[in-house]
Amino acid sequence: MDFRCRSRHTGCPVRIGGSGISTPHATYADLLHQNQALLAEQSRRDRLLGYTKVALGLLALVFLVRYVHTLQGLRILLAIVAIFPFFAVWHERVLLRIRALNALIAYYQRGLARLENRWAGTGETGEHFMQESHPYARDIDVFGAGSLFELLCIVRTRAGEETLARWLLAPVPPAEILSRQTAARDLQGRVAFREKLFTAGEQVRLGVKPDALIAWGERDQSLPSKSAAFLALGLAALW
Repeated sequence: MDFRCRSRHTGCPVRIGGSGISTPHATYADLLHQNQALLAEQSRRDRLLGYTKVALGLLALVFLVRYVHTLQGLRILLAIVAIFPFFAVWHERVLLRIRALNALIAYYQRGLARLENRWAGTGETGEHFMQESHPYARDIDVFGAGSLFELLCIVRTRAGEETLARWLLAPVPPAEILSRQTAARDLQGRVAFREKLFTAGEQVRLGVKPDALIAWGERDQSLPSKSAAFLALGLAALW
């Protein structure tokens, strides 16, 4: 089956499956190539827009210096000032696509590295989860460079890391194991969904601290005075 989806972050169509692609390695290699081609296209657009903005800025400066006293070139100067934000916004969107494509390329490169057994020493080691008294964590290299945690960890948040570490450190009933295996099989063919999960967490990565966030959400949020409350509302309205 051959179909295309539109990435939520890049806005560009990306093929996520095709006839003749029968292995994870071939799928990842194909998608890596496509995203690299899209990145090259967006990089060319980035350079073009950058040069355009510089040219507009220099042209505005020339008209400002040349006609600052006579105002003969005021209309042209105002026209340049009016169209500059359009190019600035367009350029920013291109830069956002480039950042998203770089994240996707890193995702597929990491996937290929794992498939080709080149992953050791390139990911999160999880050493801070090591428990010295744990009965097997150190013996079978659950954490550390080249560990099981590093092989499995593609999560993007601290909460995800904590969940994976907890799963590796504690036994669970057979029913829970079957449930997790079913979830893994469900994700197997959902390449686009896995891609979105990875890129959605790229912006926050490990900056989110669940414990601090929970404590902040549960504490008393009342402002010390009514004037402060009205000030906060006014600032929110202005924003």
